[in-house]
Amino acid sequence: LTTFDAPSREACTVTRIPTNTPLQAFVTMNDPAFHEAAQVLGRRHVGEASTAEIAAAILWSARSAPPTTTQIETMCALFQDAREAFGGELDGAREFSGWTDQQSLDPARAAAWTLVAGTALNMDAVLTKE
Repeated sequence: LTTFDAPSREACTVTRIPTNTPLQAFVTMNDPAFHEAAQVLGRRHVGEASTAEIAAAILWSARSAPPTTTQIETMCALFQDAREAFGGELDGAREFSGWTDQQSLDPARAAAWTLVAGTALNMDAVLTKE
């Protein structure tokens, strides 16, 4: 728990400090449980109408709070960058996204939404209660 800056059990604390340490991101982005959750969250909202709506739905699902315009724009930009990056490596995109149905969705798109969902799940507001 020290990776997440959790207080020790030796003393009581009223509130837990927010943290965004690099180690926290390292743990959550490489943990198979978080990756599987990102795959499911990314798949869950693929049918939404636009990129902005899908990004907003993923953020809303992860945080249980309405996302800001800046957060939506950031996730849309991340989606575009990830889609371009995965575009040349479709087998890797399929593996990353866990999407087995090759007919229904572009593998690069599925992998990009998995990455966006993983990023949303890595937010401090998701990992710690306020």
